[in-house]
Amino acid sequence: RQTNYYSRRVLQFLIFLFTQDGLALCALIHHFHPNLIDFKSLKPQNKLQNIQLGIAAASKIGVPQLLDAEDFGLEKLSMITYISEIYK
Repeated sequence: RQTNYYSRRVLQFLIFLFTQDGLALCALIHHFHPNLIDFKSLKPQNKLQNIQLGIAAASKIGVPQLLDAEDFGLEKLSMITYISEIYK
């Protein structure tokens, strides 16, 4: 029961991070594939562009596009599935 509470809180936090400005998505991809994203050039105020860039970079490493940038964060389970694909 205790773990379930923490799991939900962590999931909520991750969803918040990945939908806030798109930088978390780009940072995750940049960590594994730094040649795909010029992370230093990204600006937090360009949320939609950052998410689009992250999705485009992810597709280059074989992650299927499950979500559009506009829908990113709306479908929580799809978003978690999408993010987990980056690790594969």
